[in-house]
Amino acid sequence: MEKRMLKQYLDMQEEKKDLEERVKRIDARLAGHTAAEAAARKQMEEARKRLDGLLLDLEESIQQVEDSRIRRILRFRYVDGLSWVQVACQMGGKNTADSCRMALKNYLAKKN
Repeated sequence: MEKRMLKQYLDMQEEKKDLEERVKRIDARLAGHTAAEAAARKQMEEARKRLDGLLLDLEESIQQVEDSRIRRILRFRYVDGLSWVQVACQMGGKNTADSCRMALKNYLAKKN
């Protein structure tokens, strides 16, 4: 699991929504697809499927993390898109933004 990919999680979710909306717009405006429009739609569908695969891979990577604290931090930060302060609040206890950030940084450093 790479931090670079984790940071892209929310963007990939948004890109997937964008592609789905584009496909809907093409479908709504076309009664009979032209070859070019049909090809564009097919490319968008393939891109959406690739994104689905990448998102699933990231979710599986997070689930495979043995440390429950780190799994929670990963989900709050990258899946939910929370700030470090918000992550610390969700974690509760004596967690701080810095302690959560450093715990994840140390975990990722050990893994890579």
